Amino acid sequence: MILLTVQLVTDDRSMPYENDLKNTLKAVPSELLQDYETLVVRLVDKDEAKDFNDRFRGINKATNVLAFPAGNSDYSMSCHLGDLLICVPLVISEAYENQISPSDRLIHLFVHGILHLVGFTHEDDSSAIVMEALEIKILGQIGIQSPYEGLDRFSSGCRVPE
Repeated sequence: MILLTVQLVTDDRSMPYENDLKNTLKAVPSELLQDYETLVVRLVDKDEAKDFNDRFRGINKATNVLAFPAGNSDYSMSCHLGDLLICVPLVISEAYENQISPSDRLIHLFVHGILHLVGFTHEDDSSAIVMEALEIKILGQIGIQSPYEGLDRFSSGCRVPE
């Protein structure tokens, strides 16, 4: 079982963040996580999400989730999966835009981020289909509908409302 550390550095206290994330982690297939012991999730406001997105991806705006795999350097902790940064205000606004609960949106982004940490991508259509299918399976196990229903795909693997 992975030790999950949740750093709550947002002013928003509207969701049971830690409980939702711990329960979700149990639904991730154990074979994906078997080599890991720790995971850190940092729940932030827009300023920090923008800063990290600009610093690490060169995109000067807030983003909903960033994944930082631990890697295999001399400076990496052994058996650490990595770190996720999730922007809570974007989670909430995206949830309302899509008429879903903020908690469901948070859980989806958490699962999405974990899959990035273990190597899944959505850089092209075929890898996006594989990643999305696994997301849908994990979310379904905890009673959350597919976040991709009613959405149309661009060739980049991104999805937009119809």
